[in-house]
Amino acid sequence: MTFIHNYEGFGKCESKCKVLMVSHGVITHFCFEELDDNKGTSITNMSEHLAAQMLKKFNLEPYDCSFYETYPHSGKENRSFDEIDYLWEFDGKLQPTQWIAKHPHWKPSDKREIFELI
Repeated sequence: MTFIHNYEGFGKCESKCKVLMVSHGVITHFCFEELDDNKGTSITNMSEHLAAQMLKKFNLEPYDCSFYETYPHSGKENRSFDEIDYLWEFDGKLQPTQWIAKHPHWKPSDKREIFELI
């Protein structure tokens, strides 16, 4: 599934990205793609929020998901993909209760692997 996700960036600015989502076995993979016409906060700066929003939107658990980001500005053949790992905290005080992503860690990922999954 591919869709445009609108989100509130820093300073309440309107922001958007493309999300590619695919289930592969028991894992749901999300790839956030920066859009050329996004005038708001970048996917990198909103990474934790985007990941948490996907869990909430699709009613998923964080350990059943993997997250990636890509910036296709350099062309389809040269674009890079990074896998993002988070430290997850469950906040039962929030209503509705939700997972909060913290401390993102990016690492390069083989783009062929991503294209095979998404």
